[in-house]
Amino acid sequence: MASLSSRRLIELSQVSAAGQNQIFNRFFNRRSRGCSPEKKPELVILAGFPATGKSTYAARLKNEKPNTMVIGADDFYPEHPHMFELFEASPVRLNSKELDCYDNELLDDFVDEGFRKTFARALHQKYNILLDQQPTENLLEYARIAQGIGYQVRIIYCVAPKREIETNMILRYEKGWENYREAKAGRLPCTGDNIPHSIAQMRLDPEYLKDAKKLIRQTVASGYKTQIINPRQNKILYDSSKSAAPAARIFENEILRNLTPEESRRRDISIAKINSLMDRRGASAYERCLLAALKKPLPLKIQTPVLAAGRRQAVQV
Repeated sequence: MASLSSRRLIELSQVSAAGQNQIFNRFFNRRSRGCSPEKKPELVILAGFPATGKSTYAARLKNEKPNTMVIGADDFYPEHPHMFELFEASPVRLNSKELDCYDNELLDDFVDEGFRKTFARALHQKYNILLDQQPTENLLEYARIAQGIGYQVRIIYCVAPKREIETNMILRYEKGWENYREAKAGRLPCTGDNIPHSIAQMRLDPEYLKDAKKLIRQTVASGYKTQIINPRQNKILYDSSKSAAPAARIFENEILRNLTPEESRRRDISIAKINSLMDRRGASAYERCLLAALKKPLPLKIQTPVLAAGRRQAVQV
């Protein structure tokens, strides 16, 4: 891995306005291929924590409605012309508290600008749009803007059990390192597509979950058609048009529950793949410990919507 001076890091991170426009135009043309304006366009926002299956579900929705442009903020990291070099200078480490290549204000500005311009352009064209993003308050602003110019809006929160999210995250991380090695060997291009994902933190901050639940309540209260789904199971857990159940509670319960036998079987298959990738990479003892922890049940109490004597009960799962 290379080490860069602060000056060189800035040089690599900066992209001229003309360069940005070229990159964003190429991205737009690639993603909008096959799309055409709609009289009654739809904005679907897929929101969820990393590694919950949003991208997989987005591909499924795109297949069902091909005349849809899929846009995600994370899509613009690989578009940066020096992302591979930035990664080599400051690589991502699993569950690390150290700064890495993605902790870069200039890179964040590039990504934000790309997302903002692409979304605005797609709205102007009246394309069906599918946004793939984490659960932040920005999504309500996107929904408000789209609805104000005649879009139908649907907001889908993707969720999965914590142990499944963690397994998916480690597998994605190891596949990123495998692609990096292939790129260094000349078998893949040295681009931002072939490095580990920007999110490699397995800690679920309680405040992050709290904020997501608050956002879900705000979404339902705002009157937007809202769903909560488990993408891997293709199962709708909540639909605002059919249920008055507490949506935020349903979301939390799905994260904090333990795995079913079938989910445990899939997890074990993924762990076997991860072990193989870790063997090839020479993973650290700490990373091996993180992997071993995936087989342990969650020692958490969750709140279920079951009522007893007029009060909600804490149930051990």
